[in-house]
Amino acid sequence: MKITFLGTASNGGIPQIGCNCKNCNKSTQTRLRSSVLIRTGRKLFIIDCTPDFRQQILEANISLKDIEGIILTHLHFDHIGGLPELTVGKPLNIPIICHHSLKKSLKENSYFSYIFKNKYAYFTKIIDNNIKLVEVKHSSNFNTFGVIISEKKKSIGYFPDIATVNNRLLKIIKNLSILIWDGTFISKSKFGHLSVNKFLKINKYNERLILTHINHSESTLLYKRLSKKFGFKLAKESCTIILN
Repeated sequence: MKITFLGTASNGGIPQIGCNCKNCNKSTQTRLRSSVLIRTGRKLFIIDCTPDFRQQILEANISLKDIEGIILTHLHFDHIGGLPELTVGKPLNIPIICHHSLKKSLKENSYFSYIFKNKYAYFTKIIDNNIKLVEVKHSSNFNTFGVIISEKKKSIGYFPDIATVNNRLLKIIKNLSILIWDGTFISKSKFGHLSVNKFLKINKYNERLILTHINHSESTLLYKRLSKKFGFKLAKESCTIILN
């Protein structure tokens, strides 16, 4: 399996427009909205379709025809805002994989419904047993899911938005080869995101942990200090990880 980080920022990206904070003014780090490309054998999956989808696809040199499926974790704009990009050319009927509750909401939303009515994309059930959706707490407005993709004895967990962790979830993530996790806020849990500090106290497998979905307000230096102490990694744009 191969994992490529197409984007690693939270909803506003970095720099965030209209923001005068230190990180956005400096623009020393540039991050697109969070998404990953995962290759399993000859299959290519993208998790979440961000507003930066066009740029991400072009930079990764991906053809839409090669996409086995786009997997959606939830309905916040930074995770589905790129779906209309599928309508700019010929209808390719791109497979969209998501929980049935999210499917219903997208079909009833006039902004997105035409994508499916005109066969630019279609909803498909999970036909690959190596893909699992794991429900997590994040927003009270709709269901949110983490994604686990496995190949042979290797597995990747992608959980970019999560508010709380229970024992059930801890049992699931402890067996993953790589855990890509919500790194939105370092010190304080807010807006449906568990703080990095709180998660590091309960997660015992930090050498397999990669933080993504970084908010523009957070200090890269502080992430690096915590990384040295706990052993996790901070996701980087366009970085590829190979699991043999």
